[in-house]
Amino acid sequence: MSGKLSNRRPPILRLPEELQLAIIELATVDPRPFSTTCNDYELLDSGTAKSLTLTCRHFKHISVPYIYHTINLGSYPVAPPSPTLKALLRTLREMPFLGEFCRVLLVHIPDAGVRPPPQADGDFDLAHELLTYLPEVGCFHLWGGFSKPNDHRTWTLIRHVLHSSLRLEHLFLRKFAEDISLNDIITDVRSTSLKTLSIKGVSASTPAMTTPSFLLDPERYRAGTFRRLDIVDFFDSAGSLHDLLLWPASLEHFSFQTVHNNLHSWDLTLFRPMLGPFKESLRTLDIGWLATTEPRELINFASFPRLEYLRLSAYQLVHCNARVASSLLLGPRLATFGLNFDVDGQQNEDWRAFGSREANWIRDFAVTAIHKHTALRKIEINFTPDYDSYKPTSEDLYPWNLMDWIKGSIGTFGMYLEYSEPVVTEKQWERDMQRMGVPPNH
Repeated sequence: MSGKLSNRRPPILRLPEELQLAIIELATVDPRPFSTTCNDYELLDSGTAKSLTLTCRHFKHISVPYIYHTINLGSYPVAPPSPTLKALLRTLREMPFLGEFCRVLLVHIPDAGVRPPPQADGDFDLAHELLTYLPEVGCFHLWGGFSKPNDHRTWTLIRHVLHSSLRLEHLFLRKFAEDISLNDIITDVRSTSLKTLSIKGVSASTPAMTTPSFLLDPERYRAGTFRRLDIVDFFDSAGSLHDLLLWPASLEHFSFQTVHNNLHSWDLTLFRPMLGPFKESLRTLDIGWLATTEPRELINFASFPRLEYLRLSAYQLVHCNARVASSLLLGPRLATFGLNFDVDGQQNEDWRAFGSREANWIRDFAVTAIHKHTALRKIEINFTPDYDSYKPTSEDLYPWNLMDWIKGSIGTFGMYLEYSEPVVTEKQWERDMQRMGVPPNH
């Protein structure tokens, strides 16, 4: 009789609990883009986990850790404390063991002029109390709280996280309205466990400055333990970036994206002395659009022996001969090379940014790599043009037809091309061209 009853149990409940837990984790992964920013910790959707607790007593028991794995207060200010934070604290005060399940914490602090910002130390009391219940946080995201004169309270909270979360490995600091000071980052981010430091929105120094906006304390030289550094929206100078890169002892992954409205002069060659100390350690490198009128020369990334992934702005490349570029960019382990047509992270690229010239360049680059028997196996193209403001001419081509042509040309040799989804189908593009009285160019 007991055998018959056990056979009536749903198939998933007959699986070993380890498999059930794996299934629950996959089901609760947050699908939003920022969920991929923390490689060691998936961001989980607590709403899905809560729904699972309603299905049966068994799932209620094993789903609880997934409810508290990711505490996302990104939409609910922690200072001044929101009703959501107060409700969470009431639960943790009654059942403090629940806080030990938290691995990812996302918090938001408003900036002046957008939402009511914190005005006094007492506004942070509950945020500090929350941290006392979360000793196992490994990934901390902070959005906002850097507007002066109250930013010192935000940095006190950051120091509390770094001190109390002994397992903290990934720190993400993101501007809300006010940018983040490099000097504050260098001064207050002190941890022996950090693997990742990600910064979005670095404050600008004045264009007339010939020296960096901060001076690295000698005791901080090569003291940073993080091996991944991601920077987005950098408004400071190349000199300041150079000094910032004196901080980490070693880097395996470096990403530098968008110099939107940066008043300083930039080009790819500025990165040569900055990245030189990490030549032997870098495995992935991604340098986005730079505010420059004409690129001067490329860097010899082929001499980086461990580099496996390299993505550069296409506007730094297509003016250079493809065969020459291949000799400078294709190192002994480089398996994936990416071309990024993004302009500055604030606006989409022009439809005509990808045409026959760009397609021929990529094909020549790939063919050269094949003939040289390099390690390159994949080329990526990031191209998402602004179609809403597109004004067609009879000479325009459908860019994704060109990408398909490249893919077919190099695919027979074992080279794979991956590219962005079309922003409009070819049929719709042709209909729009005809509607505007422009014959499509095939």
